[in-house]
Amino acid sequence: MPLETGNFISDLVETNPPGTDNVSQGDDHLRLIKHVLKTQVPNLDCAVTATCEELNNAGKSGMPKVTVYSTVASAQTHTFDPASSWYRVTVTGGGGGGGQLVGAPNVSGGTAGGTAIKTALITSPTATYTVAAAGAIYSDGGDSSFDDATETVIGGGGKAGVQLSGGSLDGGSASGGDINLIGGGYSGGTGGASYWGGGNGSLSAEAPYGAGGKAQTDVEAANPGIQGVIIVEES
Repeated sequence: MPLETGNFISDLVETNPPGTDNVSQGDDHLRLIKHVLKTQVPNLDCAVTATCEELNNAGKSGMPKVTVYSTVASAQTHTFDPASSWYRVTVTGGGGGGGQLVGAPNVSGGTAGGTAIKTALITSPTATYTVAAAGAIYSDGGDSSFDDATETVIGGGGKAGVQLSGGSLDGGSASGGDINLIGGGYSGGTGGASYWGGGNGSLSAEAPYGAGGKAQTDVEAANPGIQGVIIVEES
């Protein structure tokens, strides 16, 4: 009679035993099945109640994979981890530059870029993203975006500083997220605060992503805003 040998389920031959075998030889097959089970799962000495989903995810890390895009770039490609099934993206636009008007020092700081946060299932192997540039002095910030062909998440750019007597002082808008946060408006001559922190009072590397630039004063020039950022978490 055909009788395979082996230690694991993958070693078993589904077509054995054939119907032509003698019934008296069935004990050999039963012993083989017992051997395979005790070899493959030797430490199971209790009832296993985990669901299929729990078993399938048992080997995955509880910590998501995090990718940060902070370099200004347009139409770049993000490739999702094949082992991941969902992602959360945080998209922040560039901050607006501070106001600087010759002969009119009473101007505002720039407003901050908006921030959109979205959680979604991964339905495409890649996504396209754009990290926004900051607004130069007296210029608006750019829009950041993340598009997986199903969801488009946008963090709008902040507005440039203006004369306090008029102009738009709203922060950048946001769309496509589960949470859409408008960027902070100016606070006097200080730039608006973004989702990541306060306005840009200096050009230090620690200035928060998407923050608005400070306005011109009698003794200091205005500052540009800070570039946007996209953070992708996936698991």
